[in-house]
This record gives sequence, C-alpha cells and structure tokens, in this order.
Amino acid sequence: MNTTNVYHDAEIAGVAYSRASGSALLNLERVISTETRIGFSGVKALRVSDFGLQNVISRVLISGSHRFSTDEIRDHVQWAYSQHDYNASLADEKIAEIEAAVSQGELVLFVIEPSVGAEIVILCESVQVIDAESRE
Repeated sequence: MNTTNVYHDAEIAGVAYSRASGSALLNLERVISTETRIGFSGVKALRVSDFGLQNVISRVLISGSHRFSTDEIRDHVQWAYSQHDYNASLADEKIAEIEAAVSQGELVLFVIEPSVGAEIVILCESVQVIDAESRE
C-alpha cells in the first residue's frame, strides 16, 4: 500500500470494527473527489481516539512503507492496547515478538496521524484498499 502523501488532507468518514471476524474498515473521502475504503483483517489491536465531526489526516504511516523504530512500535502498540483511563504495559518479550512480526511482514502496523480529529492505530495481519470511487 503506497501512502506517499496520497491520503494527506483526506477525511475519515467512517470506522467499523467486527470482533467476530477480526476485521476493520475505514471510509475515507479524499481531496481529489474519490471515496476510498481500506480493509484490515486479522486485527490484533485497534484504537481510535477523538473521532468527531471533522477527521482530517495529516499522514499515514504503514510498515512496509515506513520503517518504525523499536520505540515507535512500542509506543504505538501500547497506545492501541490502552484506553482513555488505562495505560497498557507490554513486556519487552511481547514487544520484541511484535517488532519481529512487523519487520518480517507477518503483521502490519498502520498509523493515522491527524491534522484534526481522529488518531488511529491498527495492528493487523493485512491491509487492503478495497475500492476507490469518484464522487460526482
């Protein structure tokens, strides 16, 4: 998945998660008048915070396109496992396991840094752009 500025200033229009299937779906409205859906399967961790009426993407970081440091992986994954009133703490062994899986392409780390609104971190087995349709 190429993320080089293609999602900058896109708006997150919807987020869906199914615990039963371990999948998630993001609906994006891009500046170039297209709607894009991004699907995630084998979701291991997911967190969305500050989703509101306007959710504009500053940048998308995805393993495979972006080289995450060990500290970045730890910070993003611990945040994804946490909640607003609980900070998860993962053992060094678990972080090393996740880092190895991300480095080997067995897991994907997907991060949306917002300009405004929703921040999203998803740790999953695969990511796929499902479709891109023009809005008229």
